Amino acid sequence: MRWSWRRLTRGPALVVLVLLGGGLLRAPLESGILRDLRRAGFHPPLRGSSALQEVGVQGMMGALGGLRYMVSTFLTLRANFHWEFQDWENVLQNYRLVQLLEPRNPDAWITGAWHCHSNAWAWYLHDDRSHSEVTRRLLAREWLERGKEMLRQGIEWNPDNPWIYRDLANLYRERDGDLCQAAEYYRLASLTPGAPDFLHRIHGYLLAQCGEHDVEAMEVLRGIYDQGMEVLRRHKVLIWKPSLIVEMRKLEVRLGIPPDRRIPERFDPETLAIATPLLPVESLPIYERILARSPAGTDPELEAIVARLRARIGEKSADS
Repeated sequence: MRWSWRRLTRGPALVVLVLLGGGLLRAPLESGILRDLRRAGFHPPLRGSSALQEVGVQGMMGALGGLRYMVSTFLTLRANFHWEFQDWENVLQNYRLVQLLEPRNPDAWITGAWHCHSNAWAWYLHDDRSHSEVTRRLLAREWLERGKEMLRQGIEWNPDNPWIYRDLANLYRERDGDLCQAAEYYRLASLTPGAPDFLHRIHGYLLAQCGEHDVEAMEVLRGIYDQGMEVLRRHKVLIWKPSLIVEMRKLEVRLGIPPDRRIPERFDPETLAIATPLLPVESLPIYERILARSPAGTDPELEAIVARLRARIGEKSADS
């Protein structure tokens, strides 16, 4: 088929040409405006890894202008279409383009990474029938690493978003078993503007569990405990979680803290010397679940707490 200018200027092709032409004409102007804004301190410079160079991002933004969000939505829909057919390479490529168009949109990085580290990873491990088991495991690991790398790039472009750090931390914790690295990413997440308090608390838990930072972990958890004591004194409201007490008791044993300097274990709601935010009947199921996840006989401190709670509930039942 021979192409002519008349054929090229018909229908959708004309629209594409006009949009690209207008965008390319606007690109130098928009780039100049961005430079002026940055010099005046009103617009931060673009950041990113080698996979997303600033010139590539600016060129794409300039070429498409204000239509880049519409194109981004179209590409996201295409990625979802390829997802239905487990066409992971095309899913990845479409999300790469979305991230090129909207690098400041954390959802583009979080969702694209999720397709890599969870959907493609799980498919190769459990559903792929075209490769051997060894190959499937290697491919699953490759897609896991792609997802992690995508989250790292997303952090470069969105350093103030806590959820990208959180997702990367969870991959280190759940897939790699690297609790120390997971703790570090939870720490970074907790430092972002407006980060919820639980990120700081999980940072402390993971420090306590990784086994290499016991002193630092105790400092973090003790700070949370003392903050809860202050809230209790002022408002008579308890904000502690049972997991906080469990992790602190383990750290006290490992650090050799004398018994008289350890946190109290009594469960008296009328005093300040209590170690749980809930009444015994509410606390017991939580502590029992924690105990069930621990190997039998390895946590006598937790077993003692559970036994004491059961006895307390039994006493109340007898009295009634």
